[in-house]
Amino acid sequence: MQETSTVIMWPEKLKVGSKSKRDPHVRVAGEPESVRAAKERIMAVLDTRQSNRVTLKMEVSYTDHSHIIGRGGNTISRVMEETRCHVHFPDSNRTNQTEKSNLVTVAGELAGVEKARARVRDLMPLVVMFELPITGCFQAFPDVESPFIQNLQSRYCVQVSFRARSRGPRPGVVVIKGSESDVAPLKEAVKILVDYFCGTLANQVQVCMTLEISPQHHAVVQDPHIPPLRKNTISIRGSLDSVLQARLMLMGSLPLMLTFDLREEAEPDPLTVSKLVEKYDVIISIKPKPKLSVKSVNIRGYERNAGNIYEARRMILGCSDGDEKVAASIPSAYIITSTDPSFSFRTRIWRLFIANISDVRMFIDVAIWLSS
Repeated sequence: MQETSTVIMWPEKLKVGSKSKRDPHVRVAGEPESVRAAKERIMAVLDTRQSNRVTLKMEVSYTDHSHIIGRGGNTISRVMEETRCHVHFPDSNRTNQTEKSNLVTVAGELAGVEKARARVRDLMPLVVMFELPITGCFQAFPDVESPFIQNLQSRYCVQVSFRARSRGPRPGVVVIKGSESDVAPLKEAVKILVDYFCGTLANQVQVCMTLEISPQHHAVVQDPHIPPLRKNTISIRGSLDSVLQARLMLMGSLPLMLTFDLREEAEPDPLTVSKLVEKYDVIISIKPKPKLSVKSVNIRGYERNAGNIYEARRMILGCSDGDEKVAASIPSAYIITSTDPSFSFRTRIWRLFIANISDVRMFIDVAIWLSS
């Protein structure tokens, strides 16, 4: 106001990232030239049409949400503060007891969004289970308060619990909970517990892990020749190292969707978009925003190819090679390579469309869109 000799009225109780039915307005009063100058200064910061903000949607098992959020929201609040992003977990999970959502949304500038994505993955708990063997007609349930269990939990920073089986001959299941960011102590604790409870049968014991993946994404992560599951829970069973490896491969195969705004005049031509789709193994859709002179861009791909998603955005925005790139922090275990054409993200989405399309006209429209 001092520099432009104007009076600026700022909206009260304006919260960044909040949703409202009415857009907030900034009012500027003064001489016409002064008002124009003030408007330019304000819009240079606030104009969403040239904003660097993006929204990233990722799949995170709903059973892990409370652990990631932390008591009183303290854990995720630290993540948001460190990355200057807003991380949103679905509100419907609190009230809906039958249908749960795995969708987690991260909004902010791309560099911070990528850091937040990686931090959310690191905060996910690792839970490994194995069945106790039958050693006699009567077998006492293990005592979680025993000195052996207490010392093991303290030494390896894990939580051990025992779960009774509702049916079947086996006496129960051992559950070991550790951290995604520090796998080595968890692996050591599991091996010690297997040896302790299973003795000579330890080399025959298989462990199990579960992962919640929304049914609509099953076609993306599983063999297309296998009938789709009707539920969220995916079980992985085998040796400890193999199960951990399979879990990471599945995590890397989960879909990501990046959304951002693009000025209408900056929209790339269809041929350029087609080349980007082919080069980076992503799906790109560009749609107008009603009543706004901007387009909404959606880029979808595998999480292991997050770097490709970010690079496709750079190319759409017309950034030069000298502009700073955002590198994705992807574990090497996420990466899977294959020469099989059905392995690409685009092909799997295509098969998902085919599986769900009943109308021939819609089928033709989608075929034309995918081939363009």
